[in-house]
Amino acid sequence: MEMALTGFYGDVLNLSYELADAANYPEIRMLAIDHKTSFTPLTEPPTKGGWAICNPQTVRDFSAVGYFFAKNLFAAKHIPIGIINSSWGGTVAEAWTSGGALKAIPAFAPFVNAIEGGLTQEKARCAVSKGFKAVD
Repeated sequence: MEMALTGFYGDVLNLSYELADAANYPEIRMLAIDHKTSFTPLTEPPTKGGWAICNPQTVRDFSAVGYFFAKNLFAAKHIPIGIINSSWGGTVAEAWTSGGALKAIPAFAPFVNAIEGGLTQEKARCAVSKGFKAVD
């Protein structure tokens, strides 16, 4: 999901065409969420510059999957499209799961409790690995 049109290991197929074609979709708006961690819900997510109008410059580093989804949706519906890229490649599903939901899984409860008790991620991992249990 995170891989941009300019790719991690190579560009998407027909990159030159796709970049030039992006100029035809100013009705697509793109918002990229910055890679910042938080153990509490944020009222304002950190973004990479705010909403951008789709064009050859702004689409280069946007999610290829997200862009092609928005492009196809626009072609089918002919309505303005706003797409948000909050992907972060290589992250585990647990990183996107609330602490409350993780505490319902016995294997994760000690770590979540340690974090909620004020320990940093590193100290919580160390404490849990040594068998220390935080109290609910």
